[in-house]
Amino acid sequence: MHLDIKPEVFVQGDKMAVVKLLELLMLERHEWRPDSQTAASAARFADTLPFDGVKVFVETAFTEATNTVAGPSGRRAAITAAELKDLVADLSRPAVLVVEDEISEECFLLALAQAFGEQRIVHAIRADWLTIGHAGGKDRMPQFVERRRRQFAILVRLAALMDSDRKKAGHRTRNDTYAEKIRAIDGVELHLWNCREMENYIPCRAWEESLPTRLPKVDALRNKSIEERRYLDVKKHLGDMPKPLIAEHTRLTEEDFAELGPEAVAELRDLLAMIHRIL
Repeated sequence: MHLDIKPEVFVQGDKMAVVKLLELLMLERHEWRPDSQTAASAARFADTLPFDGVKVFVETAFTEATNTVAGPSGRRAAITAAELKDLVADLSRPAVLVVEDEISEECFLLALAQAFGEQRIVHAIRADWLTIGHAGGKDRMPQFVERRRRQFAILVRLAALMDSDRKKAGHRTRNDTYAEKIRAIDGVELHLWNCREMENYIPCRAWEESLPTRLPKVDALRNKSIEERRYLDVKKHLGDMPKPLIAEHTRLTEEDFAELGPEAVAELRDLLAMIHRIL
């Protein structure tokens, strides 16, 4: 998350909370691009601390902010002195992505993020900066999301990912009703898959490597039209799912996902962008 820290924070803010905030930034948990006024205020605060390195970090952050053209990847959060303790508490907790099946979806998300070059997301999952929350099925998703929402006071770093269960384009399922309930929870984002379920987005090369004894079924899947693949019950078509879902040695690329069509690729990018917003 990109932090817009107000200069007042380093003058009026609770000192321990400011130290914790700087620690989060130095660990690269969040992004910070201070302007000259904020950097000067932070440097003066660093001079009061009994340990080294903070002032150098502030000066480096200001230099990088001045020299870097590319914008931050996360959403922008204003950090003020008045709400500092609550804001730092929210920023210190892991972001949460609620899913139906933690094991399968974490495996897919890691493979997806690596394929699209999103190393920040990969690192966040492995460092426990992003928690993949197991809801135990779609029926309990709204209640599970509501419970996780209580962990955040101001900055709601929480999103959900859910299968649509659609059997054809425009098909409305009970998951649409669950999705409406989740979207109504304050501050929470949701991605409802446009295709039937997560398995519909897995490229054939991944199935080839995880199910080498079922290559005829994989070839049959590859030969279907994109529209057929969007709503096919892949688990029924291929049989028992492998564990892990995507083999550990498999290294997918963006080109592999391109076989699913440009609409699916754009949707996958939207999902990754949503995850960035809660990090």
